[in-house]
Amino acid sequence: MIILKPWSEPAGWDPANYRVLLDLGLAYGMRYNFEASERCLDKAVRVAPQKAEVLAMAGTHCRNVNRFELARKYFERAVEEPRVSPDTFVKLAEVYERFRLLEQAQAMVGRALEMNRGSPLALLVRARLDRLSGRLEEAERSVRSFLGDSDPNTWSTRIRGWYELGAILDRQERFDEAMAAFLEAKALIRPNAERFSAPQQSVRAQLERAARKSPRKSSSAGAAASRITRGVSRYCAAIPVRNNVAGTGDGFAPGHHFFRGDTDPVRNLSRP
Repeated sequence: MIILKPWSEPAGWDPANYRVLLDLGLAYGMRYNFEASERCLDKAVRVAPQKAEVLAMAGTHCRNVNRFELARKYFERAVEEPRVSPDTFVKLAEVYERFRLLEQAQAMVGRALEMNRGSPLALLVRARLDRLSGRLEEAERSVRSFLGDSDPNTWSTRIRGWYELGAILDRQERFDEAMAAFLEAKALIRPNAERFSAPQQSVRAQLERAARKSPRKSSSAGAAASRITRGVSRYCAAIPVRNNVAGTGDGFAPGHHFFRGDTDPVRNLSRP
């Protein structure tokens, strides 16, 4: 087990190793030590030879610990760098969407599509922005344009796409078609569900063993195990539709989401 102490540079490590600094930044952020987290991320950016990728990852880490203003700052710096990826523009668009800056979000999606007209993530976000703006026909065209893709790297984005299509069809009161779209999303998740349910099963087994070791408290321990297991089940069920790779995929990280109080089924799927 790694114990994170108050920030100090470990002896014997390479201070130019930006990957370690990024990992430390995320770890400190998850422990709510935001000062140390930001210090690590800023240093990672300073020492990295390729700024765009590291700025995008720093933004992703900040977003994953709900530091959206700082995430916005890193993403905005990243899109000004050379060799920035289209997905970085889309990630900034999603942050802008969180702040209801829909025009700015549309502009970022537009820049991503200029670089890659067939980017599934950009088309997904454009569809969602169109739906939020009431342009339902345009939204449907955008999201349907990549659902037939078979690239395994777009798997999680296509799952989100089917849920987005269901939301669009629901807004159009095409309820049977919406339900069919939701079922398509679940059909994509199911073949990969087993490897994500393994951690849940392991935790449940450990909790049950712990309950059996304390006979006098078996009832309360069993109830606690059941409650924790349900929480783990919800967490593991959401993992397959996320992708926290810096330069590709939708960039969703376990246990976190952009919008609070949003009834969008695409986002609800990503909640723990």
